[in-house]
Amino acid sequence: MTTYEELRQKHLGDGMALLPGMLERIGWSADRLAAHRRQELRRLVRVAKDLSPWHRKRLSGVHPDEVDESTLRELPVMTKDDLMANFDEIVTDDRLRLDVVEDHLGSLTTDAYLFDRYHACASGGSSGRRGVFVYDWDGWAVMYARLMRYEIRARTMDAELAAAPPRAAVVMADQATHATSALTQTFSTGLIEWHRFPVTLPIDDVVAGLNAVQPSELTAYASVLCPLVHVYGTSEAGGSAVSCGDGPWLHLSDDLVITERSTTPGGATSSSTRSTRPPPAPTWRSAASALWTSNTSWPRSPAGLPGWAWRTPK
Repeated sequence: MTTYEELRQKHLGDGMALLPGMLERIGWSADRLAAHRRQELRRLVRVAKDLSPWHRKRLSGVHPDEVDESTLRELPVMTKDDLMANFDEIVTDDRLRLDVVEDHLGSLTTDAYLFDRYHACASGGSSGRRGVFVYDWDGWAVMYARLMRYEIRARTMDAELAAAPPRAAVVMADQATHATSALTQTFSTGLIEWHRFPVTLPIDDVVAGLNAVQPSELTAYASVLCPLVHVYGTSEAGGSAVSCGDGPWLHLSDDLVITERSTTPGGATSSSTRSTRPPPAPTWRSAASALWTSNTSWPRSPAGLPGWAWRTPK
C-alpha cells in the first residue's frame, strides 16, 4: 500500500514540473491564450460527454469540436445546487459517490488522498449552500502551480523579497476539509518555513504570532487582515485572479478559466461594462466535470478598487 508521504512526494514533483510552463503562460499573447482555452474547453467537453452521465444527457446535441467561447453562453449553466443534487451522475469516476466523499471529508484530521488519486474539499456554505468538490491528481497540481507561479514571478522582480528568508504565514481555515489548508500540506517543500494560524484565533493572538514569526510572505482572508496582494479564489475554481504587480488590478488566470463580465447571478454584460464579479468556468478539472459553473459567491471589491478589474493580455 502506498503511503501518504510517498503519494505526496510524487505529487509535489509533478506540481514543481508544471511551474516553468505555468510561469511562461503569464506572458502569453491574447491570441495564444484564446487558442489554448479553446483547446482545453473542447477537451473538457469530450471528458464530460464520455464519462459523466449527467453532462452526457444535457450535452447530447453538442459537438466538442464546435464549442468555443462565443458559443459557450448558449450552453446550460451548472450551478452549485445542480452539482449537489446530481453529484453521483456528474462525477467522472463511479467510485466518487457523494456519500463516499462526505465520509472521507468527515474523517479528515489532516491532509489525505481519496483512492490514492483525489483531493476532496468543501466550501463553508456562506452563499446558502455548502458545496463539495473533488480534484483529480492533475487538477490539484495545477491548483498549486497557478498560485505559486505568481510568487516566483514576484521574487524575480523584487530583489529585497528574493533576499528575504522564505518564511510564510497563513491565517485561514485550519480544517483539513478546506482547500487552503490541504493544498499547503500536499505541496509543502521543506524549503519554505510555514506557520499556520487558524482564522478562529483571537486577533491579538494572531498579531502576536505574526510579530514573532516575521514572515516574508503572509496569506490571510481580507476580512481578517488588510491585504497588500489580492487573490480571488473559490473552492470550485481555485485562485482565479491574483494581483500581478503591474498596476492596481488583478491578473486573471486566463489560461485556466473562461470568464464573462457579469453584474447579476447568471447574467452577462457588454465588454465595456465594469463587472461586479467574474464567474469562472474552469477548463482544467475533470474529476467532477466542472463545466460552466455559475459562481454564487459574490466577491467584494478589493480596497481602493471601484469594482473588479482585470488585466487583458496584449
